[in-house]
Amino acid sequence: MASDCGSVCPSRGILYIYQPNLGGNAFLLAAFALLIPVVGVLGIRFRSPLFAAVLIIGLLLQILGFLGRILLRNVRGSRAYSALTLLGTLLGPTFISSSVFVVLPHTLSIYGTHLSPITPFKAAIFASLFLVGAAVLQLVGVLLLLFTPNSLTQSQSTGMVAGGLALQALCHVTSITLYTWFHQSLVSKGQPLDVKHSNVYRSSRFRLFLRAIEGATALLIAYCIYRIVEMALGVNGTLFQNEVAFMIMNGAFPLLTVILLTAFHPGAAFGSAWAATSPRRARRQAPPPPLRETPGYRPHHRYNPSIRSQISPTYQKSIRDSRQTEISGGSPGLPRSPKPAQKPPSPRTPKMPTPTIDKRLSDRSESQPPVVPKQMVDSEALW
Repeated sequence: MASDCGSVCPSRGILYIYQPNLGGNAFLLAAFALLIPVVGVLGIRFRSPLFAAVLIIGLLLQILGFLGRILLRNVRGSRAYSALTLLGTLLGPTFISSSVFVVLPHTLSIYGTHLSPITPFKAAIFASLFLVGAAVLQLVGVLLLLFTPNSLTQSQSTGMVAGGLALQALCHVTSITLYTWFHQSLVSKGQPLDVKHSNVYRSSRFRLFLRAIEGATALLIAYCIYRIVEMALGVNGTLFQNEVAFMIMNGAFPLLTVILLTAFHPGAAFGSAWAATSPRRARRQAPPPPLRETPGYRPHHRYNPSIRSQISPTYQKSIRDSRQTEISGGSPGLPRSPKPAQKPPSPRTPKMPTPTIDKRLSDRSESQPPVVPKQMVDSEALW
């Protein structure tokens, strides 16, 4: 390996040919350390513990990475400090990227889960699988790079690290493409948005938060591209041995990303909608699947699934019987329905006589002379 390096080849067991700068590394270490309590307080205040925890883990790994660089000033050939440097500066941005993907399901749910091209829960699962695979490849690659003396194995290990970084960059590109397509479809199709969270996605704070997420994603993609090229050229390449490029791309870019995510905190942008748009809560509140027909007896032809329109057969029979006017022929006995079809006419009550009517009737009878019956006796018989 030494014959292929030239004048910039590091000594055996030494990762960097230069002595790391104390001031620059100490400044970045202190900056990452100061952001930890700020992120923790904001996570408690806005009730976003998962986002805060993932971001704090990324900050702690960045602190360990730059602490390893400071320790390498005194013991340049230490593999432990070299592993601390590489693992910290590689896995730290990976966890910072994970904090961005924690926000993605909430962003897809805020406009309405029915409009999202993929369910927020599935988006969270896919992003987690991508990032776990990227972290595993980088971890295995760093361990093979530092603890295997074979040059062929070292080239393979740097290839594994580059593959993990490429997987991480692919995840970022996929997420930003999905978000851009989703936003453009909302504008072009004019589909109705969920008015439940309209006060959130119409606010200026939420729009600024989206711009901050876009800027943070662009910084992380640039970081991934730089480190892919760095690992592809190998640890003996000029890019890996350039301290200025390392401080900018591995230190300043992740630091600016965390500052953007802290200044434009997603919990402040979403407000009370942060918990409502959680992918776990949306999965718990998903509507139940439709009922499946099981083999059994066929329903009655008069069956109606609407409960309000149900009428019992007994009630229908009583209605039919009450409408019948005649009793059908058959054996004498009680009618089908105890309620008579028609009411019998009630007898008229005689009117009570009054003194005026009685007087009129008596006067009419006195004024008329008595009628003498005619030919009641045979006249010839009398004579």
